[in-house]
Amino acid sequence: QNREHGLFLLPWKHGKNKGFDEETDGEIFKEWAVNTGRFRMNEQPQYKVWKATLRNALHKHPHIQEVKEYGKSGLFRVYQITVPVNGIMDPAVSKSSPTRKVENVNAGNSLNPSS
Repeated sequence: QNREHGLFLLPWKHGKNKGFDEETDGEIFKEWAVNTGRFRMNEQPQYKVWKATLRNALHKHPHIQEVKEYGKSGLFRVYQITVPVNGIMDPAVSKSSPTRKVENVNAGNSLNPSS
């Protein structure tokens, strides 16, 4: 997480990776499904569906953008919230800005997936 830049990291292992465990690696997708009403405790878990719908929701959201230059490992994805909490749009990170530039937030420990 890098709150100052509105960045957050989500674990995003592919289901065919060795060592992929739905309960552990899919926990965030399950929590999202529970929170949005797409899962009830007595139903069969559908991790692939939840992952796809979360990805689609993030991609459709007008104030969230994937920062692909940080998520190239395939184990995680990095997203950036493009509207500060105070509601003032920063044109440097606006989705509509053709010259959107993401600062290098790797200085320090901001996006280290192992931490």
